[in-house]
Amino acid sequence: FFFSSRRRHTRQRSVSWARRCVQETEKMLDMGNKLKIIDCSYSPDAIPGFMSSALMNAYFIDLKSLHQPKAAPFSIPTSEHFITKMKEYGLSKSDHVVLYAQKIPFGAYRAWFLLNAFGHPNTYVMNGSLYEWLEHKYPISIDNNPGKKSPQPNGDFSYKFIGQDYLCDIDEVINSIKKKDALLVDAREYEAFKAKSIPPRKYSHIPGAISLFSGSLFEENGRMREKKDLLELFLKKNIDLAKKIIVYCNRGVVASSAFAAFAYVGARVKIYNGSWGEYQQSPQADAFEKLIQNLESCPISY
Repeated sequence: FFFSSRRRHTRQRSVSWARRCVQETEKMLDMGNKLKIIDCSYSPDAIPGFMSSALMNAYFIDLKSLHQPKAAPFSIPTSEHFITKMKEYGLSKSDHVVLYAQKIPFGAYRAWFLLNAFGHPNTYVMNGSLYEWLEHKYPISIDNNPGKKSPQPNGDFSYKFIGQDYLCDIDEVINSIKKKDALLVDAREYEAFKAKSIPPRKYSHIPGAISLFSGSLFEENGRMREKKDLLELFLKKNIDLAKKIIVYCNRGVVASSAFAAFAYVGARVKIYNGSWGEYQQSPQADAFEKLIQNLESCPISY
């Protein structure tokens, strides 16, 4: 996937392709540079899972470590903070990177979004989780160290944020709903979307949003659905792909998978940077919800 005004697509690669990467680490596709295979799983059991079972030569990145202190949880970090963390992990901009997850690859797509947003040119997502890898009976390593780093004192860490056009703030979200020039998609589980609201919010989601859990975009083995299946799902959800799409979740992690799926089918898509975590505490949300309550009907889609 490249951030480009002309074309956007997800650089997905099959499990068998990743297997060849493991076998021929520095020869795959005549890369010439070091290739990094990274487990980006995002769940409470992600670290124990990596310790017990991982792709050969894989590293582990904890997405929480990329969070910038005093910033909204999982919001986009500054270039300085991102460079510091990449140096700590030994991930050079010249590396070819293959990202994967143990289960549904929410974390892999978040890492993919971040790396591309900061201009990392060769970033791939293994389309299929560790679960499919094991189905093929491909070799794994055990007793892995999640703290393992790959020092690169002479690496290229010239990261600069280039993803401005693929993020929006709360003002753009609210204005887009008012103008009806964009569709807002809530990528959280439906139970969160319809849950009882918590004061000061009057709703358990942003008014006007359509519920589309990111988990529904994947098959059981962690593969993203085929394009035709995604298009059928979006049609069923009354999502007009001719409009701009804004996706959000609790913190931006799960929404990154929805971003990838919409980009995959050619839609114009952005992530609300801050997501529900910011919205539910925002003064702008107070004024917006008062406006919604004064309308004859609330434009909430299910």
